[in-house]
Amino acid sequence: MGSIRSPANKSLDTSGGSVRRRQKEKGKRKKKSRRPVNSTVGRHVLISRLRISSDMAKYILTRLKGNMRSASDVAPGTGSLPVKVTEHRAITRIAWVCGTDLHYVEGKHSAVVALLSSWGPLNCD
Repeated sequence: MGSIRSPANKSLDTSGGSVRRRQKEKGKRKKKSRRPVNSTVGRHVLISRLRISSDMAKYILTRLKGNMRSASDVAPGTGSLPVKVTEHRAITRIAWVCGTDLHYVEGKHSAVVALLSSWGPLNCD
């Protein structure tokens, strides 16, 4: 006696691997649905901005490792914006929230400080 197949099972059996195809398509959709990230890679510094909600940006900033400091403590003349500074071996990452964007600059410490100083005060209006 043969087994009883429902129409759903029959369509899976006769389609020649439709489950795998759907999983591949699902994986492709996940890759395409990522949030937009603007980033620039300089010679020694990575600059990036992630566009998300203000609450999510603040939450991510709190979850990053490092110490909260004033921007002027890190680089002279950059204002009093709170930034999170993470130092790992020869790399320094400085992250901050501005409106709905999470920004970060990552690279050699001297290059990051020089770049932030050249921007002048960090204003988030």
